[in-house]
Amino acid sequence: VLYTTDDFDATMVDVSTLAFGPWGAAIAHNNGHYSDVDMDGDIDLVLHFRTQETGIASGADEACISGELYGGIPFEFCDSIMTVPMDTPTLVTGDSLIR
Repeated sequence: VLYTTDDFDATMVDVSTLAFGPWGAAIAHNNGHYSDVDMDGDIDLVLHFRTQETGIASGADEACISGELYGGIPFEFCDSIMTVPMDTPTLVTGDSLIR
């Protein structure tokens, strides 16, 4: 999830420019969807990535996403993560769960 804040408008993200993890995985479904995930009245961007395409290794403790806003303004965000074994159904990251 890319959250909209006072300093960042997730609705302005050009999803075609997104790269997640060390291998720069592209989003899984060619677009994200918008929802007020944190229920603060702002629209956030929900994204899905194929875990195997991210390059995030077991035991990694940080993951980053980069991209551009419409107009070509670059951004990068990193957050702490906790990986879990493949036989566990989810990969936990900061505030989110990734399958």
